[in-house]
Amino acid sequence: MRDPAEAQRRATAAAIAAARAKAEVMAAGAGVRLGELLALHDPNAQMDMAISADDIGSMSLANARPRVEIAVSPKAIETQARVSARYAIQR
Repeated sequence: MRDPAEAQRRATAAAIAAARAKAEVMAAGAGVRLGELLALHDPNAQMDMAISADDIGSMSLANARPRVEIAVSPKAIETQARVSARYAIQR
């Protein structure tokens, strides 16, 4: 995958569109209209974790295990996104 960030952006945009479509179906079933978007949340958002050069320098290799070769075959990469959306209801 050349640009994982772009793939994640596209997956998130698709998740937002799917959330709206589902909300519209639910509103229609309840006999109301979907109002404005009140809140949008990405439960998969992760905090970035950084390790400094000082942290790496302090790591001990005394207990490191020898390298083991593992055969790996490439598979298709799947990118997913999940969002939670809250909309106002209009009558």
